[in-house]
Amino acid sequence: LWLPLCVHRLGAKFFLIFSLLVAGLVTVGLAYVGNSTQNLILSCIFEALTSMGISTVYCVMVDLFPTNLRVMAAAFSLTFGRCGALLGNLMFGFLVDLNCLVPIVLFSIMLFGSAILCFFLPNTGTTALQ
Repeated sequence: LWLPLCVHRLGAKFFLIFSLLVAGLVTVGLAYVGNSTQNLILSCIFEALTSMGISTVYCVMVDLFPTNLRVMAAAFSLTFGRCGALLGNLMFGFLVDLNCLVPIVLFSIMLFGSAILCFFLPNTGTTALQ
């Protein structure tokens, strides 16, 4: 509920980078859990941060593309996101069978890599897009 109010002050790019970095740190922390309570707490934090990141991606996407391309960009993003979710669920089971640490390391690498790539997004806050 507080995210839309804070995005105008700090910017969507800040929340996107913040959610990806902290979710990556939480994913690393999942490798060191000692009991089910710690696992539950870290999993809830991870889910909250990734949900915030997904919502923020849509905010960034609206700012990133001009009006005549916005719908097509959103459609491509949603299509590839759904395909990635399907393949991710299939691969997760396979990787857990290999070793429990492998998916944790891969998720954290992807989250940290995405956060680094988000630093290169332009700040389009109040500027008109061409």
